[in-house]
Amino acid sequence: MDAYTLLSDFRSRGIKLVPNGEKLTVEPASRLTDADRAAIRAAKTELLKLLAAVGIQDRRQDEIDPIARPDGWSPPPTIPAAIALEIKGIESQALALGWPRERLWSFAFWPHRGGEPRGLASVMDPGDDVIEVTADFMLIEKSNSRGERLRFWRTDG
Repeated sequence: MDAYTLLSDFRSRGIKLVPNGEKLTVEPASRLTDADRAAIRAAKTELLKLLAAVGIQDRRQDEIDPIARPDGWSPPPTIPAAIALEIKGIESQALALGWPRERLWSFAFWPHRGGEPRGLASVMDPGDDVIEVTADFMLIEKSNSRGERLRFWRTDG
């Protein structure tokens, strides 16, 4: 289970994860199963990144959960958490510029057809940064040591 899914599952069960330096505090810890503890250990690094990167803090239940969407949508579990976080960071700007959600979130690189376009998630690697979003393209700074930049165009072709 990836960090996004794990965090969402815990929240739905009333379990809070609070970053405390390099540790995670669980409230209430008594609700955790042995499987939950193993999942936290396995995803600890990603959970800490997720909680820190988007400033997610457990809040009162009447506040908006920054991961939850009103329509129930969440990133596909096949997308690595670091890539999902980067896309979530630019999603509202991209949608406002007319980018369709599937152009952001589709993780399939091949095949791509008009009805199934390649998505931003399919060309990104963990650590890549989207440094510019326009109506026509997004500029991605690749995390490789060569300092490459990639333009992801709104249409394939």
